[in-house]
Amino acid sequence: MKQDKGITQNSTFKRGTGLFDKILILHVFSTTVLFLIIIVSYYFIEKNDYDNSLLNKSILIHDLLEISCVDPVVSTIAYDRISPAIETLYRKNQEIVYIEIYDDTANIIACVGNFPAHHLDIEKIVHLSRNQTISELQTNKNDYELITHLNVEDRHIGLIRIGVTKEYLQTQLEKNILYFLGSFIIAIALTSLVFYCFTNKWIVMPIIKVSKIMKNDGHDSLPTLFDKIKKYNISITKDEIGVMSIAFERMISSIMNRTREKEKAENRYRLIAENVSDVIWTMDMNFVFTYISPSIHQQNGYTVEEAMKITPKDIMPPDSFKKATNLHQKKLKSIESGDPEGWESTIFEIEQYRKDGTTIWTSINIKFLPDLHLQPASILGITRNITDQKRAESALAKSERNYREIFNATSDALFILDNEKNKFFDVNMSGLTMFGYEKQELLKCTATDISSGIPPYDQKGIDEKTKKAVEEGSHIFEWQAKKKNGDIFWTEINLKFSKIGNKERMLSVVRDINERKKTREMMVQSEKMLSVGGLAAGMAHEINNPLAGMMQTADVMSKRLTNIEIPANMRAAEEIGIHMDDIKAFMEKRGILRMIKTINESGARMAAIVNNMLSFARKSDTQVSSHSLSELLDITLELAATEFDLKKHYDFKMIEIKKEYDDTVPPVPCERAKIQQVLLNILRNGAQAMQENQTPNPLFIVRTRFEKKRKMVSMTIQDNGPGMNEETCKRVFEPFYTTKPVGIGTGLGLSVSYFIITENHAGEMSVESTPGSGAKFIIRLPI
Repeated sequence: MKQDKGITQNSTFKRGTGLFDKILILHVFSTTVLFLIIIVSYYFIEKNDYDNSLLNKSILIHDLLEISCVDPVVSTIAYDRISPAIETLYRKNQEIVYIEIYDDTANIIACVGNFPAHHLDIEKIVHLSRNQTISELQTNKNDYELITHLNVEDRHIGLIRIGVTKEYLQTQLEKNILYFLGSFIIAIALTSLVFYCFTNKWIVMPIIKVSKIMKNDGHDSLPTLFDKIKKYNISITKDEIGVMSIAFERMISSIMNRTREKEKAENRYRLIAENVSDVIWTMDMNFVFTYISPSIHQQNGYTVEEAMKITPKDIMPPDSFKKATNLHQKKLKSIESGDPEGWESTIFEIEQYRKDGTTIWTSINIKFLPDLHLQPASILGITRNITDQKRAESALAKSERNYREIFNATSDALFILDNEKNKFFDVNMSGLTMFGYEKQELLKCTATDISSGIPPYDQKGIDEKTKKAVEEGSHIFEWQAKKKNGDIFWTEINLKFSKIGNKERMLSVVRDINERKKTREMMVQSEKMLSVGGLAAGMAHEINNPLAGMMQTADVMSKRLTNIEIPANMRAAEEIGIHMDDIKAFMEKRGILRMIKTINESGARMAAIVNNMLSFARKSDTQVSSHSLSELLDITLELAATEFDLKKHYDFKMIEIKKEYDDTVPPVPCERAKIQQVLLNILRNGAQAMQENQTPNPLFIVRTRFEKKRKMVSMTIQDNGPGMNEETCKRVFEPFYTTKPVGIGTGLGLSVSYFIITENHAGEMSVESTPGSGAKFIIRLPI
């Protein structure tokens, strides 16, 4: 196992005062301080003790004098006894400077020694009682003076005055202190020796031994160090030092375990870093690489040694380096502002140079690593070569663009429906144009929203068609759809069930067949017209001959019965004895003349019908010329009120005419009379419908438009009358189909108009109408 150099390299100790020396110094210092405190205390105690000894001595002198010098019988001083007594005391006590004995009148009875210069002030002490025996009066700076009463059984006999020298007192005090100091030094030496022996054995030596083992000086590996401390712990006592040593053992064991785990992790990470295809690297905050994995050679062509000498700027194009540095600064600012996102990993894509000069696309994942002060110290990064991925994405994007171009270029509307959400997932431009929506609007719609809602073109019908498409895979059907503006139109839908991106989708191809439906209806209508024309051509002769005979006979009958100017009539009447006036009166009375007139009118009506039917069977041979549609409309509007007896059914002058002419409409080749006939038929039908419905404010809107793409011009006549239902719109151009009462219309006007436009002019004619919203007839002619 490798030695943990982190311990030895960072654990260089300076040689200094040892633990035992520190403990001994602490012991001596503490005892010295204690000694000084005791000396000072002793001084004051000794001084007080000496004062007490003086007090006791004065009391002793008092008691001695009281015993030896006072006559107890008469309670007076025995003067002959005083002088020998105080002489004896003076000689025995060197500290006494003088002794004086006073009687109760303060006269000196006896004295011995060196007397002070001052005299006793009796007035200051006569008031002292027996309990106030001593009064300290300092005569000078070298002496103390003590005075006490001399009493016998509560009777004051006199005073005793004693003087004591301070020098003697100080000498005695110093002797005592020196004696005490010597004793104390001996005690300190003995206790220090005992303290040294036991401390050295029980504390210092175990600590020093543990310290030497732990100090190591880098000579022993962690396992050796662990074995030494473990061996030592077997014999050590389980006191605080033993606990500390065991703690060191556990600490070393923990360090060893962590070191082993660290080495295992390092080996694993090194194995990963050296074998993974991604480049793992670290760099300091100055963009200097501190580690690069060997995969740099495969990715960029550099060896690790070469890569360690280059900077990011050397292997990045200017734009990529700028992008990387901007991101670096942005993350640093986030960290400085306290934003935790600054410490999170960030992935970005840039280009890099290979050693051979070619470029590759890379995806880089970077993360800032903090130091002990939680400041950015280095950068950890993982670089992956995504060149193939980028190429695939580019190809996919190109394919997507191609798909989108095809998707949007087709003329049919393409819808992709999400089956789960019942919402449109995507739609092409043709779908948006067909239904009049913006893309975001249409993607929020459902299939129901763009259906007419008229049964079976409702949600129920949608569910049925969807179910069939799922069961059969696809289903083609016609459907009535609805634009954003509400217009309803016909579509053909190819519904196909498929899975796109592992999700169930419904692909719908929608084709606008509104014009095809109209064309189909026009073709059916044309076939009907042609069949009517063929029928009319075959039967016209058979009808016209008897019709002519009937009408001629009715006309002859009317003339022979009513015309008195005919000679033959007069002669016949005279022959039978009847006057012509009577015959006429009888005929009128019986309504025979009215009946004959009805026969003539019916015959004329029948002749007109036959003549109109013959229009389906013959092509016009009238000369075609160019005409302005706006002029034709103006002339026709003027004729509308004058050519027919319109007031019988409507008042055309009460109808408002609104003109919307397109000035860009070119002249159109057409038969003027035929086009006017068509326009008159439309205007007459609209006016009659508005009159019958009593439409308030009746209105005609006439428009012309130039449809450049189709190379056609259109005329539109729109009214605000009652309108027509879907069934009527489908049949309005059929011959003999009419919604008017019998005798009012023949049902041939619009059918003839349709034939004129489609057959004679190769144009188109259609109608748009719903009940209550009026009718709009649209005529288109080729230019």
